[in-house]
Amino acid sequence: LAVPTVLYTLVVSLIVIVVVAARKKMDKKSGVFFIFLYLMAFVFLFGLGM
Repeated sequence: LAVPTVLYTLVVSLIVIVVVAARKKMDKKSGVFFIFLYLMAFVFLFGLGM
């Protein structure tokens, strides 16, 4: 579980950096998107999507 967690964290962190850099602001849309990424971690890492 450690390797997928680290990989997911790195990918999501990169996505967050790119989104914030591109939008140059934090707003509700960004916040909702980041919460969505957080919730998707449970689906990918713990198999709730099966």
